[in-house]
Amino acid sequence: MRFTHWFWDFDGTLFDTYPRIVRAFQKGLKQLGIEKTDSEVFSLAKRTLAEAAAVIGGEQAAERLMDLYYVHAEEEGPDTLKPYEGLEPVLDFIRRSGGHSYLYTHRDKSGPEALEREGLLGYFDDSVTHDDGFPSKPAPDALLHLVRRHGLDPKDCVMVGDRPIDLEAGRNAGMSSLLFDGDGAYPAYPGARRFESYSAMLEALRSGEL
Repeated sequence: MRFTHWFWDFDGTLFDTYPRIVRAFQKGLKQLGIEKTDSEVFSLAKRTLAEAAAVIGGEQAAERLMDLYYVHAEEEGPDTLKPYEGLEPVLDFIRRSGGHSYLYTHRDKSGPEALEREGLLGYFDDSVTHDDGFPSKPAPDALLHLVRRHGLDPKDCVMVGDRPIDLEAGRNAGMSSLLFDGDGAYPAYPGARRFESYSAMLEALRSGEL
């Protein structure tokens, strides 16, 4: 196994959350009388939620749209917060091969809580969430904090995420990066190894490519 320390984004990487994100945004938009297609909302939310709200809502409605989004996201509940198929075998392979996993998410404690509900939290050595107060990605501060706390060499580390800001955060911390593109949003993303499924990632791990 090429990398020893694996840093994971949550939304769109570990868990398939964009369908619920789009639903919550659409409910907020409906209340504001704004019409957008699901694909338009997805494309913008895939960058950042704040950017989606700013572009769709404009200066006057962006803050209100985010408030409505969070209300409707809470309404989704835990039942629609599920990991991508094939994730656990990848995490298990990494652990059994002597590797370590760490969570780095802009989510609050709901990220670790979801991992615990699905029986996956035990695969992770540590985590950084929104509650820890670090600057948002692509700033490397949170990753560097974990590197220092665990005495790691960034050359042994890889950041796995579904968006450019995830990969840029890893690169800014001196790490390698992998793009998990389970939603097919970046078919030609440059500069990083790309996987559309965890079964493909597991195959690469077993063959020694990762």
